[in-house]
Amino acid sequence: MQHSEIREKKLEALLDASKILNSSQDTDQILKALLELSIDLIDGGDAGCIFLYNKASDLLEMYAYVGMGDTVKNVKMKPGESMTGMCFLRNEPVFFPNNNVVKTAMSTMSKDNTELAVKGSVIASNINGSICCPLLHRNESLGVLVIDNFSNKVPLVASDVELLKAISVQATIAIINARSFERELENNRKLEEYNKIIQSQRDKYRHSTQVHSKFTDMVLKGSSVADIIDEVKLLTQKEIFIFDIFHNITHHTFDHNTLETLRVIKPLFVRKLQKNDKNNFYESTTARHYFFFPIIVNQELMGWLCLVSKTTPLLENEIITAERSATILALELLKQNELTDLEQSLKGDFLDSLISNDNFAYVLKCSESYHFNLSAPHRILLLDFAFEGRSYPNTQNYERRMRDCLKYYYHHFTTFLKNNCPGSVALIKHHQIVCILEVHLTSDALQVASLLTFLQSEYHGNYSTVFKDLLIKIGISDDFSEINRFKEAYENCRHTVRLIKGDRASIKWLYFKDIHIKRFLLANAQEDLQNYTQNLLSPLLEYNNASREDFLTTLVTYLKSNCNWSYTKEHLHIHGNTLTYRLSRIEEILKLDLNDYQDRLRLQIAFEIQELLS
Repeated sequence: MQHSEIREKKLEALLDASKILNSSQDTDQILKALLELSIDLIDGGDAGCIFLYNKASDLLEMYAYVGMGDTVKNVKMKPGESMTGMCFLRNEPVFFPNNNVVKTAMSTMSKDNTELAVKGSVIASNINGSICCPLLHRNESLGVLVIDNFSNKVPLVASDVELLKAISVQATIAIINARSFERELENNRKLEEYNKIIQSQRDKYRHSTQVHSKFTDMVLKGSSVADIIDEVKLLTQKEIFIFDIFHNITHHTFDHNTLETLRVIKPLFVRKLQKNDKNNFYESTTARHYFFFPIIVNQELMGWLCLVSKTTPLLENEIITAERSATILALELLKQNELTDLEQSLKGDFLDSLISNDNFAYVLKCSESYHFNLSAPHRILLLDFAFEGRSYPNTQNYERRMRDCLKYYYHHFTTFLKNNCPGSVALIKHHQIVCILEVHLTSDALQVASLLTFLQSEYHGNYSTVFKDLLIKIGISDDFSEINRFKEAYENCRHTVRLIKGDRASIKWLYFKDIHIKRFLLANAQEDLQNYTQNLLSPLLEYNNASREDFLTTLVTYLKSNCNWSYTKEHLHIHGNTLTYRLSRIEEILKLDLNDYQDRLRLQIAFEIQELLS
């Protein structure tokens, strides 16, 4: 081909390339069109492809191809690999004029790429020549344009390199334009997203401000917790309830039947919240989703606000409403706690005045306020709380745990008193709850028994899981009709509590009337009491045999059951012959007769002393 013809062909190629660039086709179509144009203009061009460099993977990836099978689209070259990789590294056009040069270059191709190329009919032994031209932009290679020759009719020649180089410039322009356009589209997309986010935040802020103002205004006007959750229900169209830290539903918007259903599935809520699972879950029995929002003041959890929904997830405005109401509820609950603390302080003053038996005018005023009948007979129950067998990092943690425990128990205890024991007063004093119970002489025993049953059910129903290792000792005074005997009854309760032997994690009570024997015993010198016990029980206490503990347990059980043989056998889960043998051996060791009243009395007194001294 003459030089003038080459020049004319080159100009025509550039003109055709410009037309393609100015067309409305997308980048993929433009590059494929330029590739097809290259093959048409280069007489020896039978197939071709365009690789673009991916900086993230550091690989040349197939972007367009003509005259090859589809498997080549998965070919990814490392810089320096095969003809394409060599051209990319050199940053200049490379002409591979014959099959030998082609095979040498393609021998550096990876096994995987070779297999893909062969499946796509790109076989090194079939390629008679190839031109690789870098797509250069500001001396940086964006990729490689490749033209291959498979036919022996017209070979590739050196002049084709210049023509391909000219077309590569147009291809580079198309790539740069496309990337700029893509960046512009991405920037516009991001700008649109940012605008949506800004608008969404404005809407949220507006709704949040309105809701917060509404709830704040309600509190300032004296609205109750019940009023607030009714408003939340109105705004969200969801049923609402409040779950306190002791896992009780304190406020709700349900009917009675739904409330009873919730109480049945309450253990599920407790497990989820105790395990710190997600604060929203589905419950199949009610076919509802439950969304819990913590009510927190000064990083202290006071409970949860729960939205009950048929669908999930909650709408953004519903979440905002719940969160803002939880904040307001936290402040309202804090106010209630402060009022409770103030009430406790006033009741504490009332208790001190009763103990000191002075300032009768103040006592009378408080009595009227608490509906406390000074002339009625009363009895004191002193509930002493302690955590046993548990290590706490510091005293502050112990006191915080104790405060929560007392707050919980006091709430339920006073509710029971209000409903069942009118005229009675209860207050918290350090780690104790002092209950001044107004008694009715005709039903005194039944009244106290029902109160103790309630306390025991509360303990086993809640404390075994909520508060671990809790020990409650309850001292119960005798009845007194004159208020000036209050101090005596109170001190008797304190004394009784000190005599209760508490097991780990248990609730026990003792009546003052039942410790009269111990009071007589305490009138003696401790040394005399120890000598009495030692002289009587030492043969058994020092019995050097593995059965010693069994003998002691059997003897105590037998005496406390009023020598009931059948009860002792069943209580100890032993065979009758075993019990008979043990009692016989005990008599031999102690040289006493368990059928003799005086011997039994001596033993009972010894065990009373032993319990007292322990």
